[in-house]
Amino acid sequence: MLESWREVKEYILNVIEHEWGSEFDVMKEAGLTRDSYYKIFSPERLDRPMRKATVYGLAKALDFPVRYRKGIPQFTVLEQNEAGEYVTLKSFARKALKYAIRVAGSIDELSQITLIPKETLTEILSESNDDSDVRIDYFYKIGAALNRELNVDYTGELTLYHPDTNKFDEDSIDILDEGLNQLLTKKENRTKHNISDIEAEVLVRIYQKISTQATIDRWTSLLYSLRGLEKAEEPSS
Repeated sequence: MLESWREVKEYILNVIEHEWGSEFDVMKEAGLTRDSYYKIFSPERLDRPMRKATVYGLAKALDFPVRYRKGIPQFTVLEQNEAGEYVTLKSFARKALKYAIRVAGSIDELSQITLIPKETLTEILSESNDDSDVRIDYFYKIGAALNRELNVDYTGELTLYHPDTNKFDEDSIDILDEGLNQLLTKKENRTKHNISDIEAEVLVRIYQKISTQATIDRWTSLLYSLRGLEKAEEPSS
């Protein structure tokens, strides 16, 4: 576990030196300038904290999952235990598992098709001890059984994607708003309003920002309002 900002920065520098070679390529991928490299990694600044946006930018550039513990970023969401099995944080695994259960129909059906004991799946769903680790090979099994692929993004989040498109899948996000759930998860509503993947993503992102509860009519009205804005921005012929 990395316990100080100096350790974090020395770890990143070591990775850049041995796996990348060019620190400026990394900074470019992270959306940072060359000058930023010297400001962040100069010897006299190694103990200074980085902004979260900088941490996540570097994590994305280096293809590292990252999580914070005690205010210090940890690039260790994916680790190998002594048996060589990959593990991941339970809080992320639970979110992906909820999605898998929805796709399979029930926890019993998911257990049957993956041969993962129901007790194991139930334990992953438990909200106790979120810092405990879960075998990631379970999710490769689940993905294969459901024709999905496991994706671990640079923030460490587990998501199951459909391999044919690898596009955003709103079902992989916990939507607690009943109105938005009805609009996006019921096929007849998606068809009736001809909702595209991009529009679904926009609506979910709005929901994540405001975490509200609204009726399906309110969400439908917002959908058409957004479409109206797009038309207003189109140049007149």
